[in-house]
Amino acid sequence: MVAESDLAGTLKSEYVFFDGARVARREGAVKNTEKLNGTVRDGTIRETGEHVEVKSGASINDTQQLRSMGQTAVDATGKPLKVVTTNPNVRVSVPAQKNPNLKIEPLKKE
Repeated sequence: MVAESDLAGTLKSEYVFFDGARVARREGAVKNTEKLNGTVRDGTIRETGEHVEVKSGASINDTQQLRSMGQTAVDATGKPLKVVTTNPNVRVSVPAQKNPNLKIEPLKKE
């Protein structure tokens, strides 16, 4: 994750990179609120069209929201929702691991 600030040190934007491509941007540290097909996601990988959700929490569970986002990604792109985890110690529930509409991967640091 790369943060951008003004000369006074005020946070203006945060950028998340995955596989060398920018996959998400947060303006003023405010989460994306634009809905697409009824769900809000963090970004799209331009080269592949994959939908991306970035998670930084201690655990990832197969919640109704994540299931819905995964199904929306598959419906829109034919590809599972790429869930990028920024926490190296994240615990992923077995149902989330087995959900075919989710592709859960750690953030690759370059």
